[in-house]
Amino acid sequence: MSAFVRLAHVKGKSWGPMVKACVDTLGGASAGHSLGLVYLTPELAKDLPSVLTFLRETTKIEHWVGGVGLGVMAGGTEYRGQPALAAMTLAIEPALFRIFTSNGKDLTGLRQAAGPWLSAGNRPSFGLLHADSRHPRLPALVNGLATAIDGFVMGGLMAHIAAPKGQALPLQVAHKPVSAAASGLLVSAKVPITVGLAQGCRSLGPYHEITECMDNVLVRLDGRPAASVLRDLLGELPPVPGDVQVGLPVAGSDTGERVVRVISAIDPVRGWITIGAEPTAGERIMFLRRDPDFAREDLSRMLADLKQRAQGQAPKAAIFVSCVARGGAMFGQNGAELALVREQLGEVPLIGFLAGGEIWRHRIHAQTGALALFL
Repeated sequence: MSAFVRLAHVKGKSWGPMVKACVDTLGGASAGHSLGLVYLTPELAKDLPSVLTFLRETTKIEHWVGGVGLGVMAGGTEYRGQPALAAMTLAIEPALFRIFTSNGKDLTGLRQAAGPWLSAGNRPSFGLLHADSRHPRLPALVNGLATAIDGFVMGGLMAHIAAPKGQALPLQVAHKPVSAAASGLLVSAKVPITVGLAQGCRSLGPYHEITECMDNVLVRLDGRPAASVLRDLLGELPPVPGDVQVGLPVAGSDTGERVVRVISAIDPVRGWITIGAEPTAGERIMFLRRDPDFAREDLSRMLADLKQRAQGQAPKAAIFVSCVARGGAMFGQNGAELALVREQLGEVPLIGFLAGGEIWRHRIHAQTGALALFL
């Protein structure tokens, strides 16, 4: 570990010994370290307040962000389906970052936390966003926050866990445990960070024009029943849910970026396809297949691009947000995705979580992996 970063992660049965082991690895109080990130698996959700209290008191770091993911990533290890936690501390001056929350209705929380900081001429180059997937207007919320932040935003949808009746169960961290529509971190442009996105679905053909739709149903593509277009591509209609999904193009992208959405139902009689989005007639859409080989290729492409942009600098630390359907679920072995990162970037200290949807710029993606490197 460098003077810039410290990283610890552990699995176990009880939060107490686990967080103590993490602090022992971190080295206790971290001189010069002012920012901490912490992620827990759902099995430790109810222990989040206790874990954070212990971390703050022993490291003497006041500023923490993070929360409960669907899994946790740290170093070259991927934890899912078991109690695990990871903590990273960074030597970034408090004047160079701000932590905020959002109630989902307006930008009050963001303005209160970062308004004076932004007014003083601080320009965020990077925003890390943790969001509640249950928010009724989540896409609009993400778009509004990304627009207001005016920096590069990445992040993900955290785990959602039913709380005991009459009790709140905070699943995000923004200085303290919070139950927020969204929360996150803004980092000044004075801290060099570069970011990349890798996708996990291969196209099954060209884009098709949506000629008729209603609500979240594709009725006709290129003037033909939507299911007939899909049948021609595959020879037969796929089971639902399955590996075949749809992709919506992202305007202005020069990397073939597309927003992936699930196919939730197919009506072979009427030729309708129900998807996890509300399309508009005249838009374009393509069919995709979830593909581990393509996912590896695109992750390698993204890592090579990040390495080139780093111009020979070894990354000091990394934050990784990956779809819960990736990792071991896609590559056949937990940690395989992280092994590829380490193969191309070296043993960079890395922390992250498995998400129920990945936030990239102004949109919520699926089947993707988003990586931020501190240089």
